[in-house]
Amino acid sequence: MSAAPQHSQDKTPAPGRARKLALEVAERALGGPWAPLWRPTSDDPRTITAFARVVAPWYERATTAADLEERHRVVTALLNQTMAFTADDVVELGEQIVAAAADRHAFLTGTPLGEDLAATLAATGAVLEEQVRRAYQDRAALAALTAALFPAALADDDPASGRTVLYIDLAGRQISYHIDNADLHLFGHVHQDGPEDDPDAPLVSRWDGHDRDTKMARIADTVAELTEHHDPASAIEWLTGAAAQLAPPN
Repeated sequence: MSAAPQHSQDKTPAPGRARKLALEVAERALGGPWAPLWRPTSDDPRTITAFARVVAPWYERATTAADLEERHRVVTALLNQTMAFTADDVVELGEQIVAAAADRHAFLTGTPLGEDLAATLAATGAVLEEQVRRAYQDRAALAALTAALFPAALADDDPASGRTVLYIDLAGRQISYHIDNADLHLFGHVHQDGPEDDPDAPLVSRWDGHDRDTKMARIADTVAELTEHHDPASAIEWLTGAAAQLAPPN
């Protein structure tokens, strides 16, 4: 006698189905009427992908096709409601939706919430940590390039942060970045400033009190000056002259 056919609710989810649904719900969420509240460029595929990566781990916890579809139904229902999301960006929005959906799903299915949500948050945290690490690495690489074009110095003058500070002088406009220890190998060409009482230290790194807004304004001003020169040779000449004016006397 042949075995009874397997019911659809007992089947395992099709490969890739969870990620496909996560992308589907990301497009739905970021295209909703509330999308402009946190991300005006919500049609950016990278933004949709970032949202999907937060939601996907919870979908992937489904062990049956029916459970996966039920999870997706819960998320979709939440998005159809006028919920008061307080997210500042799409990652935070995804986290809020996952938490709300996990709570609703646990209530509807009568399954414990703790283990499922804890596993989801752990997987989501690993993804976000990797994304943040890559973003810092990219920023450090660009900072290293800038430090090769302008006077720069490293200093250990912010011990509370546990990171080295990179100071760059953009033709009289100081900017600074905290550099993770994992990225310090990119700055072998940058000298380390001595203490402020060392008369031989270049002291490019004397912080002038600028904050992030001031830093961004100084970068914009420098970019504006550079783009006034329409060919690369003129820009390099401008950079060389600015660096020469800031060079310490022999």
